[in-house]
Amino acid sequence: MANLINWLEIPVSDMERAKKFYEQVLNAKIEIDEQMAPGFKMGMINTEGMTLKDLGGSLVQGAGYEPGQSNTLVYLNANETGGCDAFLERVQQAGGKVTGPTMQISPDIGFCAFFTDTEGNRMAVHSQNK
Repeated sequence: MANLINWLEIPVSDMERAKKFYEQVLNAKIEIDEQMAPGFKMGMINTEGMTLKDLGGSLVQGAGYEPGQSNTLVYLNANETGGCDAFLERVQQAGGKVTGPTMQISPDIGFCAFFTDTEGNRMAVHSQNK
């Protein structure tokens, strides 16, 4: 098994606000789709060079998708976008809140940091570079 996870969904309460935040933070394009799942808005996250073999994800607004601090903690990848510190700068510029400094997990594993997005979700970032 190459990846333990193959899809993630980030709950949002305001799709346009979340779209703007994640496009800036992830350096990604997000396409909103209201047809894929009736009753739900989905913001499909597309990063440069992404293929069907890569882990994919979306923002989701609808019944049962509640943003919050106690949802599953997702670590976003900052290896190709400047490392954890650069990622956290984009989080702050986009209206999110950094909740702790970048810290080294180990020399082999790299660094991580924690933040809250504009929707109130507790999130994390990981990179080999600080």
